[in-house]
Amino acid sequence: MEMVKLQSSKYAFSLVSSIVLNLLLLFYLFVGDNSRKLLSWGSRAAAEAEAVASLSCSGHGRAYLDGLLVDGIPVSSVEIVLQGGPQGSSASGTWPTTRAFGDPMTPLLVGKRVEGACVASNPDSDLEAFSHNPAHGSFAPLHAASSAILVAGWHRMSYSFDEKSPITSQELEKHIRRVHAIVGNAVTDQRFIVFGAGSTQLLNAAVHALSLDNTSSPSAVVVSAPFYPAYKEQTDFFDSLDYKFNGDTSMWKNTSDVSTNVIEFVTSPNNPDGMLRKEVLQGPSARAIHDHAYYWPHFTAIPAPADEDVMVFTLSKLTGHAGSRFGWALVKDEAVYQQMLKYTDENCFGVSRDTQLRALKLLKVVLEGEGREIFGFAHKTMSDRWDKLSEALSSSKRFSIQDLAPQYCSFFQRVRGPSPAYAWFRCEREEDKDCHRVLSDAGIIGRRGTLFGAGSRYVRLSLIKRQDDFDLLLLRMRKLVAEEGRVSTIKVANSIKPTTYLQCSPRRVMRKMCVATEQNKDKEHSKMGKIRALSYTLCLLASIGLNLFFFQNLYVGGKWKQQLSWSQRAAAEAEAVASLSCSGHGRAYLDGSLLDGKPVCECNTCFGGPDCSEFSPECPADADSGDPLFLEPFWMQHAAGSAVLVAGWHRMSYSFTDRSFISQELKKQILKVHAIAKNAVTDGKYIIYGAGSTQLLSAAVYALSMDNSSSPANLVASIPYYPVYRIQAEFFRADEFVFQGDTSVWKNASDVPINNNVIEFVTSPNNPDGSLKKPVLRGPFVKTVNDHAYYWPHYTAIPAPADEDLMIFTASKLTGHAGSRFGWALVKDEAVYQRMLMYMMLSSMGVSRDTQLRALKLLKVISEGNGRGIFEFSYQTMSERWEKLSKALSKSKRLSIQQTAPQYCTFFQKVRGPSP
Repeated sequence: MEMVKLQSSKYAFSLVSSIVLNLLLLFYLFVGDNSRKLLSWGSRAAAEAEAVASLSCSGHGRAYLDGLLVDGIPVSSVEIVLQGGPQGSSASGTWPTTRAFGDPMTPLLVGKRVEGACVASNPDSDLEAFSHNPAHGSFAPLHAASSAILVAGWHRMSYSFDEKSPITSQELEKHIRRVHAIVGNAVTDQRFIVFGAGSTQLLNAAVHALSLDNTSSPSAVVVSAPFYPAYKEQTDFFDSLDYKFNGDTSMWKNTSDVSTNVIEFVTSPNNPDGMLRKEVLQGPSARAIHDHAYYWPHFTAIPAPADEDVMVFTLSKLTGHAGSRFGWALVKDEAVYQQMLKYTDENCFGVSRDTQLRALKLLKVVLEGEGREIFGFAHKTMSDRWDKLSEALSSSKRFSIQDLAPQYCSFFQRVRGPSPAYAWFRCEREEDKDCHRVLSDAGIIGRRGTLFGAGSRYVRLSLIKRQDDFDLLLLRMRKLVAEEGRVSTIKVANSIKPTTYLQCSPRRVMRKMCVATEQNKDKEHSKMGKIRALSYTLCLLASIGLNLFFFQNLYVGGKWKQQLSWSQRAAAEAEAVASLSCSGHGRAYLDGSLLDGKPVCECNTCFGGPDCSEFSPECPADADSGDPLFLEPFWMQHAAGSAVLVAGWHRMSYSFTDRSFISQELKKQILKVHAIAKNAVTDGKYIIYGAGSTQLLSAAVYALSMDNSSSPANLVASIPYYPVYRIQAEFFRADEFVFQGDTSVWKNASDVPINNNVIEFVTSPNNPDGSLKKPVLRGPFVKTVNDHAYYWPHYTAIPAPADEDLMIFTASKLTGHAGSRFGWALVKDEAVYQRMLMYMMLSSMGVSRDTQLRALKLLKVISEGNGRGIFEFSYQTMSERWEKLSKALSKSKRLSIQQTAPQYCTFFQKVRGPSP
């Protein structure tokens, strides 16, 4: 009887609990948690990002949205050392390597890599302290929700923001000024701001701007040793008629030559030794570029705000996002500002709009709490590392590092100790003249001191990489110090003793079990109890089924599909902005202007008003630019597939896992798209990325003209030609090439030396007339740059795949994303490819990793359905526009347009009409 009652009470309790759970789930599903609003097109991108981020890689690696895939699943990777298991948990073997500065193709790996495997730190692997990747990776995951950004497929497809600021986000500029204000490291009042692809691009832009003074001799570029090697490498490589590298500043300090303009690089804090510096040279012919990349509370005390005429900063050393390739310069003189702006415009049409959006999001996180959180975190990390390294070397008489004194910091409002980005390491012994070799033999690879204009006794070691990297550096350094003088005996830290387990013998305990069973039970009560228990069981099963239904809708299926965590905020922000219709004649953007904290509409040409509903009938029709915005509706139709959510910690490093600047997954997609479109032969070709075709055109000219001939290469193009060919050549004024005009004039000239190198631009389809073109010039001294920006089924029939030695393509004309600034070149000759790669490294250190991620996502959409979706949509749109324009002009005797004949297209497998 008691047993039946006990069973019934258990069933009743379970049933009540299940009902309560159902009520909670019902409330949560339809009423509760307003912060988790239902998403539509943004949910897919958010779920993809969270799925990749959920791979832990044992804490010694990371999986990325654009990383390598194994069976369609992302695999883990980190930036150094050796291969491990599938979760980055083990490593083996050693493979030390070295690299000359500026050689992007020399392997920088310190361990042999196997595609698709994790990479992990291990005490037996060789350490690379070579790179200066500011991997503040531990901070970013702590702010996952606030630092993530969801980029819609139609975000900033145009080349320009607006007429007032074509290539610069005004919201981002406001946030940069705010960051400087709270840190107190720079005066921004009465300063212009110019954006660049990292400080790398801005340094050369500044040199170019300051050297344009129309003097008869080139400006002398100087810097005090030890100095950042890029100053010399850039100046020598670009080989301008307007400036030359002239070595150490001290050589010019006492010179009486005032006729030569001198441009002095002043790096403060200095790279490599962390010293705060001031300019050495004074006078009317002396100008200075102040490189303040490291002038942040992470790396130095801030005694006072910098207040110079040209100051360069970079996101990589502020937030750690080196891969985003974003920097800015504060410029006092408007003429210098205009020249720097023109430099970035002519070089690559400005910084990727994707990168500017991400930079804006990151700076918003920096500004939370007036910057105390990120600067407190970063300073503590760096000062701890400096203290540990200093302690490890404190007993050594063989090795030393720079001596940095404590100093008052206006940001922290106290005297603080040093926390430099690098250790300027010196070998003190007479016999250790090659300090780099000493460290290399010990499994530590740093950057040679000779590259910084110092002696071979110096090596720069990076302290700003991931914690795994620093831990290994410290381990190797301690071991090296212990070996000093061969007095101490090396003790291998293999002192883990096997654990002794005490095993107790089981004691037999004899127990007598007495089971008392009631023989006489009330059969009637027993029967009623069973019926009651059965009814409870049925109700409980029904309630449990309802539980499962709610769980399925909340976490597995239904329109909610997946409960998001840190990505929810970014997805909701993007969808909220996209929901503003702007009357169909404008668009609101995540990085657009705000009114009372809310985004406002940016209206199309000839429309105005708060919701872009007001049409201006007298407004001129704008048919000037090549903005491919006709594709915007296609990406809105594919909102879910084209959106990409960028986590705050995505690709913070300068390079990918293979030490290149090129996403291998993106490369695969590019080759796949060419195979689908049948517009280019890719077999036997190298591939290189650039900030749009604009940057690649310049890179190609530099690469093809570097032949050590006594006279410059002659650049030609057949009229009508794309104006950028001439504008770039004349603007950059290099020793190696000069623009000579129309190809036909050059072809028939009788006074041209037979051995003069010629570089011919061949644009096919041609911009502006859409005709398919072939090279005009032939011969051993003729080289060709084939610009195939428009060689897609949108704009022309594809009679056959292009198969030239150097072919350039751009995402702007394929996907319509001109603002992303992404293009690629297919190159047959390895030497030309290597020189183009060198150009990219010294110009901007490759294309923004944010841009590469977005390009990958867009190309995946194109590949769906073998390209039929986008190519049919775009061809139909363009052919209809051509037909309407042709019809409008058909009766005119005053006006005409080019005649283009129908042609067979291998992609559509039919004869098709024009659609230029």
